[in-house]
Amino acid sequence: MKQSLYPCLILFFCTLGLHAQCPVFITCQDTDTLRTADHSVNDSLLWKAPAYFFSPALSSADLFETEVALGIAAIDTCGAAGISLRYTLLFDLNGDGVQETGLRSDSTLPPGVLVFDNLGPADGDTLAFDRRTGVADSLRFRFVLETRASGDTLSGAVKWASGATLHTPQLPAGTHRIIWEVTQGTEVRECTYFFEVRDGAPPVLNCIPYKWVDLGHPAYEGVAELDPTDFLVYAHDNITPDQLLEHGIRLALSGNGFPVDTSGNPVNTQTFTCNDAYDTWLVEIWVRDIAGNSQYCTVPVSVDETTGLYCGDPTILGACSQTALGLPVEAVWMEINGTSSFLPPFFEEGYTNVNGCIFFIGDIPIAGNFTISPLREDNPHNGVSTYDLVLISRHILGAEPFDSPYKIIAGDANRSGSLTNFDILELRKLILGIYQILPNAPSWRFVDKNFQFPNPYNPFQTPFPETIERTNWLGYPSYFDFIGIKVGDVNNSVQPNAQAAAPPRAPFVLLVPPMHLAPGEVAEIPVHLSADAEWPGFQLHLAYDPALVSIENIKSEVLPGFGAENWAQPAPGKLTLSWSDAEALRLLPQAPLITLRVRAHVAGTLSERLFSDPRSEAYSEDGEVIPLVFMAETEKNTAAIHVFPVQPHPVRSNAVLPVYSGEPVPEARLDLRNSGGQSCWNADYDLQEGLHHLEIPEAAMPAPGLYFWTFRAGTFQLSGKLVKR
Repeated sequence: MKQSLYPCLILFFCTLGLHAQCPVFITCQDTDTLRTADHSVNDSLLWKAPAYFFSPALSSADLFETEVALGIAAIDTCGAAGISLRYTLLFDLNGDGVQETGLRSDSTLPPGVLVFDNLGPADGDTLAFDRRTGVADSLRFRFVLETRASGDTLSGAVKWASGATLHTPQLPAGTHRIIWEVTQGTEVRECTYFFEVRDGAPPVLNCIPYKWVDLGHPAYEGVAELDPTDFLVYAHDNITPDQLLEHGIRLALSGNGFPVDTSGNPVNTQTFTCNDAYDTWLVEIWVRDIAGNSQYCTVPVSVDETTGLYCGDPTILGACSQTALGLPVEAVWMEINGTSSFLPPFFEEGYTNVNGCIFFIGDIPIAGNFTISPLREDNPHNGVSTYDLVLISRHILGAEPFDSPYKIIAGDANRSGSLTNFDILELRKLILGIYQILPNAPSWRFVDKNFQFPNPYNPFQTPFPETIERTNWLGYPSYFDFIGIKVGDVNNSVQPNAQAAAPPRAPFVLLVPPMHLAPGEVAEIPVHLSADAEWPGFQLHLAYDPALVSIENIKSEVLPGFGAENWAQPAPGKLTLSWSDAEALRLLPQAPLITLRVRAHVAGTLSERLFSDPRSEAYSEDGEVIPLVFMAETEKNTAAIHVFPVQPHPVRSNAVLPVYSGEPVPEARLDLRNSGGQSCWNADYDLQEGLHHLEIPEAAMPAPGLYFWTFRAGTFQLSGKLVKR
């Protein structure tokens, strides 16, 4: 009975003229301020207007921006007349804490502009907030109201329109306000609240894996005062420029949060003296942005004194590791366990340096007995690729047997003491991301360099020493050597230390059709080669937004043996693929290399949503690595210019910037600047149609650090970062 009376009661009150109850907001923001954290990279072509816009924290006219979802819902509680919605946005764009710029949802302003400072007595100035290049004026962003009716409820949302396409707006940094109005007849209700856009992402930093400090070095003379730059490879933030980031340092577990002194200033030095010598210390390296977001990494520091000039005359014992090719293996954790007739049992530990060695100084007694045990467990993917599977297949089949016992040990991925197809399956799971580490084998194995294999063609026939033992050590030899073997790497492509650099490589283009998909549509998307190829294997590492599209299956009509075990989705938005054969396969552009079955959740094209990272690569018959990149088929035949990621990255010598041009460009230019903005190098090009590999010489980057490149071709311009180690 109550349910049947409710509509009558509503009608009764409305008949009496009690319209004060109509209409009603049902989702008005229930807090004073809606706060949105920005984790995106700033777009310098949005919300930038010198002399008008201003960020006090950054002292910049370029306001950072992020997507902000602003919405409302109202209900028609009387049913006497339809209801309507509109909004007014009030922006503080000059950072003075006062909203000075207003914009209504029914504005008739042209796309891409607003009227700055129009809330005072003056008319204000018309400014562009959308300055994107290569975009027609009619397709620039404009503020609109999206409404949806469902029964007696009307929902509204603030949107950006670009032509007929709606987007969640990217709103600028600052504290702003929105006023929602719902109208029914002559009745108007308001809902108003503030919304704040602020930096929410901590800096991203990368530190060296360890540091060795010799207090006997002339630069220290017994006292080493280190600062964060001694440990940082790079530190960047999505908002704060590198030069405005604050750095801090302290011993691990000696404090909480970003390290500051009693006055609140950053602590940016850590001192080591002879009291700290012959030991390993863990330090924290901190970086903080202007908004107060901070992040840190930890680095072990081995402190020694090798000269005896400042901390006494010690004994010295060195432990070193190198690959079978003689490259030093850095960051190997060496442990020494020993006993002595005159002293208690001793234990020493630490990481090898960039030369592959660690020196234990002053702590190993003469006439002692000890065992040296190496260990390195990091980055199991280093040096492991689908081409290693090709070579293991050839070894198993006897077509191309390995010529070194170390390669055979490297191929034993399940540590069974033999090489079989099961090792290939285990390594493929590692490449696909199904495994993060090999379940039955370490990342590295080590063998006493002086050990002679009785049967080099079967190193597992007899046990081989993975530690070094000595009895009654009298101080010589003063160092001991290991051969480091990266498990899974049978072609010696591992980068064992920070100085080893992968050479720049030219990419090969895979073509995806620009097929437009409707929401809910399932389609088979072929991926073609852009040219003839002959590969014994390749691997793909792809990224996509799972909110926009799902990948349900992959098949291939041209790859022998291709099936479910050749691809995986190890995480949402991640797709990996690995295929190999003992023999190279001739591949032609006419037949799809692979076909993806995709389901669209939002309208769009797959070519705009599928991205490959630098681990996507193919291999020639002799093992040359060929990076793979994706491109839409229509883009290959147009005047569009596409700039691919710098190879390699980080950079240790020369770098290559791959650029594809759909037509000849007679005047192109590549510029390089350092982090201070000074020009380091530039080059001019006359580009023909096709793919080009623009080389940035090592001499253009004389010091390690952050550099910025800018490529220009006609009206096209794109900039990016690279890190020189």
